[in-house]
Amino acid sequence: MEWAQQRARLRAAGDYAAADALRDRIAGAGWRAVDSEDSFRLEAAVRFEAVIPARVADRSAEPDGVDASVLLLLEDHPATREDATRCLSGVLAHHTDTAYELILLDNGAGGEIGDWAADVARNPGVTAVHLAEAVGFAEARALQHRVATGGLLVWLDTGVEPTGDLLSPLIAAFANPAVGLAGRWGGDLGPGIDRFANADPAPAGAPLREVHAVWGYLLALRRRMVTDGAITMDPAFAFYRNADADVAFQVRSAGRRVVLLDLPAVQHAHRAYADTPATERDRASRRNYRRLLDRWRPQMERLAGG
Repeated sequence: MEWAQQRARLRAAGDYAAADALRDRIAGAGWRAVDSEDSFRLEAAVRFEAVIPARVADRSAEPDGVDASVLLLLEDHPATREDATRCLSGVLAHHTDTAYELILLDNGAGGEIGDWAADVARNPGVTAVHLAEAVGFAEARALQHRVATGGLLVWLDTGVEPTGDLLSPLIAAFANPAVGLAGRWGGDLGPGIDRFANADPAPAGAPLREVHAVWGYLLALRRRMVTDGAITMDPAFAFYRNADADVAFQVRSAGRRVVLLDLPAVQHAHRAYADTPATERDRASRRNYRRLLDRWRPQMERLAGG
């Protein structure tokens, strides 16, 4: 209120430049000064506009604008802001020569999370998209793909804390045109096709380890494979589990390699797993795995017998 009163006095004195500077400070504090002929009132500022998915900007026809797009998905959870701040701090703390952008998707959370995303998006190279209602995991990632212009699309779960430069080694790996998907964690089938066993990346200096699937906590794919239609996100994967494996099988079907890198990152709690009741989580996981089997059983059997 003190800034608003001071601004009113400056306007009355005709010092509009100083009054405008105070208006910006008031806006930065989350308020809007509305002037009338001889007074003013303060209103809570609209920090962001929430839209339906159909109104999310589609930039897929644009050429690549940067080397990589880092995609953070913000869900409606009490720990999201803390997790996202830790994740983003890890990205920003480690200098990289890679030109990149950040795409934040507020998945119907709004409130404090929406405000946080809007504040971060005031920085150059950051875009925040706010959805009026939450969508499923695969649809959320598809919307981020639609907005992003990086040559690499990098899924980064807010539960992951980067401890070094993630982007430079990813760019180096994708310099090999045979690589279509790369990440930090993944899994292999075998001897049967009922489950994936977790796999680790190859030691430093060894050839990249090829795997059957890369987990979506930290993975990168080629934007061109998305815009060309080689990779599509199936909205039936509303729960996150196995949506990443579906992408891996699409990449392999397009004739590209799926590999792991020893990227510098620590994995903390993944909220969608840790905080979903076990019975619900298991039911959604089984349903998604059946989708994999329905679509990819022959390829899965070949890999498991491989």
